[in-house]
Amino acid sequence: MAWPDGSGPRVFAYLRASQAGSREALAALLRRGCRVLCYMPEVASGAQAPITNPLLRFARAPVSMPAALATCELVVCHAGEATTAQALLAGRPLLMLPVSAESYLMARRVAEIGAGINASGPQDWDGFVRDLLQAPGYRDAAGAFARRHAGFDAARRAEALADRFEEMVRRR
Repeated sequence: MAWPDGSGPRVFAYLRASQAGSREALAALLRRGCRVLCYMPEVASGAQAPITNPLLRFARAPVSMPAALATCELVVCHAGEATTAQALLAGRPLLMLPVSAESYLMARRVAEIGAGINASGPQDWDGFVRDLLQAPGYRDAAGAFARRHAGFDAARRAEALADRFEEMVRRR
């Protein structure tokens, strides 16, 4: 994982080429001078990148989320539960482009707590990027979420659930 050279804010994007708004969101980030590391499965599989710019680097394989989240200022994604949860646990605000009912509900909830923008309505891409990078409320809300859930361990949670399910089966 390597960020593009420069001094602009680092943004991690996990998008799909076919996703409505992907190209527009990336273009708005670049107009703002952001250094973008983007994982786009289609590009990683050999498809042509939708945009080329020295400030934009497409990853050729899935990116280490902990490493990307530790060093970025903003996350742009389709509001999938895993990416969104990891971004919030790292205290990173989100620009979300939901693609399904589930991701729309996730994006709506993140926007309600003030930790991101749900771009499913009218889009002002430049305004979204400006606000997420400059208005401290988004960072503050994402940071507050991370502090409330400090110490959360997904593996430990999964193990506890598996233990509980096994206990329920034994009781039957």
